Amino acid sequence: MKKLFSILLSLILVFSVVPIFSLDSFATDDHWSFDAETGVLTIWGNGKMNNYQTQYDKEHSPWYSFRDNIISVVIESGVLSIGDAAFYKCSNLKSVSIPDSVKSIGSSSFEGCSSLASVTIPNGVEEIDSYAFRGCSSLENVVIPGSVTMINHQSFGSCTNLTNITISEGVTTIATAAFLYCSSLTNVTLPDSVTYIGAMSFMECTSLVSVTIPDSVTQIMSRAFEYCNALTDIYYAGSQEQWNQINGSTVGNATIHYNYGKGFTGIKDNHFYKNDVMQKAYRLVEFEGDFYFIGDRHEIIKDRKAYLSEERINGLTYADGTPIEVGSYEFDENGKMVILNGVVGNYVYKNNTKLKAYQLVEVDGDFYFIGDRHEIVKNKRIYLNEERINGLTYADGTPITVGHYNVDADGKMIMLEGIIGNKVYKNNTLLKAYQLVEVDGDFYFIGDRHEIIKGRKAYLSEERINGLTYADGTPIAVGSYEFDENGKMIIE
Repeated sequence: MKKLFSILLSLILVFSVVPIFSLDSFATDDHWSFDAETGVLTIWGNGKMNNYQTQYDKEHSPWYSFRDNIISVVIESGVLSIGDAAFYKCSNLKSVSIPDSVKSIGSSSFEGCSSLASVTIPNGVEEIDSYAFRGCSSLENVVIPGSVTMINHQSFGSCTNLTNITISEGVTTIATAAFLYCSSLTNVTLPDSVTYIGAMSFMECTSLVSVTIPDSVTQIMSRAFEYCNALTDIYYAGSQEQWNQINGSTVGNATIHYNYGKGFTGIKDNHFYKNDVMQKAYRLVEFEGDFYFIGDRHEIIKDRKAYLSEERINGLTYADGTPIEVGSYEFDENGKMVILNGVVGNYVYKNNTKLKAYQLVEVDGDFYFIGDRHEIVKNKRIYLNEERINGLTYADGTPITVGHYNVDADGKMIMLEGIIGNKVYKNNTLLKAYQLVEVDGDFYFIGDRHEIIKGRKAYLSEERINGLTYADGTPIAVGSYEFDENGKMIIE
């Protein structure tokens, strides 16, 4: 009897010191309650939550049978982790309260919680595991605290309504496909702690417009920004040489702004900055050769007209130094001022100014004549006097002479050069008779009626030789020469 009493006393002393449940199960299997009326699942205890994901399925949490009725989850202080697949497919779960004691959020812990609109990740969580919030299609805003160092594979994959994500200083790794298919995400700013951007990390983020990347990043893996078709700007803190060394992803047509944050000047999030200072509204600004107008709310206007007064023009000039004139101007879908230059429709412009009538103008090496109503003359014969010639010359500097000229169906002045028919032209001028001429390496003799002689002899005097030489520089000697059926001088 005494021996039995001793054994019972020992057991009582043991159980008064050691908890009945192990730490791994203390916070979950035996310490949870569900209120069916309010839809609140409460979990408490001091230890880690169990992991409920096996190799084959994720449907082993003790409250899984209530998954369609759970509306909110309250995890009390003392719980150290959220187990793998803990709230898998709780499709009506709308809110979660996570205490500061939690250090990790397990794999697939909230996967498929399609009604989850907000989640508080406390400072102290060190890792967000793979698929943790995948498919949380109602989740709109996420703040990741600085205690987190890694955002794992597909942690937020297919969060299709996620529009804003704040990543605090501390995160070093954006793992493979971390934000894959986040189709509503518009802007991403990565902190200086990030060193690695994984493959497909932002792939198919089809609304993503801008990304800010620190120069602490040492590697951007392949397809990181693939199919981000709306991506227009990447703000990178490093140099172009650094970018070329670290980047392994295509970025489509996005403009990369190098050395961002180091006295940044340029456009970010529809605002214009100069040396990191946002510029005031109602002024024209110039960036990389293009002009933008800052309108209401300090934002760049796009796809509409704006009236530029003298004050709004801000003293800017076109590239050639021509002042920008007061008036209304078009701005395209990217906010760039539309600058009309050259032939546009039936008119000729120079720096948005329609050129006056009755003058010859040169555009890209061709000559056009502006006639009535400031329109280009087409498919006609025109007369150019000294004033209309406008001081223009041919490409070789030869002056255009007064006279009649033909213009084609596009309005280009027809430039007669070389052999045309049986005559030789240079810069629209018919060459005179009785002289030897060179055309494309061959010699021709112009005879009567300014026509090339063919299939016969001609005597070349010193005057007729016209100072020409053979290809090697040897002078052509005075004498009689044969010309073939095409008019070419026969050189033996």
